[in-house]
Amino acid sequence: MKVKIFILFSLLLTVLFACTDDKCHLDTETLLKVEMSVTDTSSIEGFIDSLSVFSTEWTDSIHYQTEGENNNLWLMLSPANDTTTFIFSSIPVQGNDTITFFYQRKFVLLSAECGFVTHYTINNITYTQNYIDSLKLEKNIITTDEQGLVKIYF
Repeated sequence: MKVKIFILFSLLLTVLFACTDDKCHLDTETLLKVEMSVTDTSSIEGFIDSLSVFSTEWTDSIHYQTEGENNNLWLMLSPANDTTTFIFSSIPVQGNDTITFFYQRKFVLLSAECGFVTHYTINNITYTQNYIDSLKLEKNIITTDEQGLVKIYF
């Protein structure tokens, strides 16, 4: 009798585990939030309205182009390098600004279904000051649970 109960229980467990899906139901994005503020509107009027953000690592893509919400945008750092450079350009002004992030990467196994994700710790930021007045790193840790935050003042 005990053998039959054990076999029945084993079959029930096998069926339960076989019915789970292999889809990832967790958040896998690690994003850097960038808040932009224009302090002197007379010098660069319309700068953010026609802003485009490109990366030298991903030359075939535009990371932002008039799709931000309330002058905010979300950027993704390179999981293959310890640095990422973004180029900020705008139609009404000549010249560009570049921002380079220097960071440490940590690969974390999120789950068997989701695989590995990259967590970042930003160590330093360099930037040009053609139109950027200043930049402040508010949160330097980027994980799937916590976004980093940089504030840019034009």
